Amino acid sequence: RKWAAAAALLLPLFFLPHESHIEKQLADGTKVELVANRDSFYGNLKVVDYSFQQKQQRELIIDGLVQGGVDMRNGLSVYEYSYMLQFIPYALNPDGKNCLVIGLGAGLVPAWYHKQGVNTEVVDIDPEVAQIARNYFGFDPAIKVHIEDARYFLINNQKRYDFLILDMFNGDTTPGHLLSIEAMQLAKQRLAPNGIIAINLVGSLKHNSLMTASAVKTLKEVFDEVTIFPTFDPAVGDGTGNLEIIAYDGAPKPMQLTRVNDLTIHPMAQSGVTMGMQRPFVFPGQTPAMLLTDDYNPMDFYDLWLKEAVRKGIINSTDFDILLG
Repeated sequence: RKWAAAAALLLPLFFLPHESHIEKQLADGTKVELVANRDSFYGNLKVVDYSFQQKQQRELIIDGLVQGGVDMRNGLSVYEYSYMLQFIPYALNPDGKNCLVIGLGAGLVPAWYHKQGVNTEVVDIDPEVAQIARNYFGFDPAIKVHIEDARYFLINNQKRYDFLILDMFNGDTTPGHLLSIEAMQLAKQRLAPNGIIAINLVGSLKHNSLMTASAVKTLKEVFDEVTIFPTFDPAVGDGTGNLEIIAYDGAPKPMQLTRVNDLTIHPMAQSGVTMGMQRPFVFPGQTPAMLLTDDYNPMDFYDLWLKEAVRKGIINSTDFDILLG
């Protein structure tokens, strides 16, 4: 009994937040360093630095999925999706004054809107993500972060926003309760006149596209205009990757690209962003799709193959010691 009592006292120590440090050189000469590794109530968070000659890149990994990356020399994102979440809504509604970002990640998207003079707020369920963003990615503490479930926040907060950015992932997928017709109807209530909603989604455009097409169909039940902007060339490869889905009410809006043409884009993302903003994708008329509801949203089931493909890509591109921590 004494031994059992001692073990019970020690058991909580295994669940305390931990930091580990891994530093190694890869076969191609790249130095990789795990500079932060924490477990929260919602998952594992890692900050990883890569350096090669003059190049220095920092990535945020949540539950093994890369959730943002910056060039440490200038703070610019190295991924296309963040620029498209910024530029497209801003070009469609250049007079917008208020922005709500659902899903903080490394904080790059809300930080950009804040720098443009837009009053910006963030909702994220994990306080550890907010700490990581501030401590390792220079996220401005002046930007208000609401630590709570996004659906709960949308129900209880009556403020209306010109930009509503949904960039939330629970591991591999957008939580189903944020991507249903009921959630989109609620989001619409939080949009100001001329407001834009932008959703970052990992989806498929070529084969097994049922869930991606269903997300679009669901949005079209709520909004007048829905457009898909892939961050990749749909004609090349397997047609999967990050998609930025833009939705709003009213007549089609022209993108005022002069408002964003002079804004800085990292060279690693330049061509993808430039082409991506000019090549919206439209599903053929007979593409199978269903309405996603609170009662039935089978995205986790039907897109399991896509999540496995994403995981395989990460395993092939990320050092195994870093992933295991």
